[in-house]
Amino acid sequence: MRSDQIGSNDATDTLSDGVSSRRNQMLMDISSELGVCSVDCAAESTLDELAQVVYKAAENYKTLGAVLSEVLRDRLRLADRCRRSRAASHPRPRE
Repeated sequence: MRSDQIGSNDATDTLSDGVSSRRNQMLMDISSELGVCSVDCAAESTLDELAQVVYKAAENYKTLGAVLSEVLRDRLRLADRCRRSRAASHPRPRE
């Protein structure tokens, strides 16, 4: 799903197409990222409502918590592998 497909009135249920395992994983990731035990009413809240709850619950949040840091590390590893693969298949001529 792209960010332009998400509206402020969407909820975690609509974002997960009603699949409880996806919704639960999303909620666990949110809690883990923010460093809080849980986010009250997160499953039923619209994204606007959820944002207000999150701002209160995670006052000490620092950008790139546990979840986003791991996602970023994975993407950087993948980019490095792609770069190395391209370099190996297209060696530069020596001068």
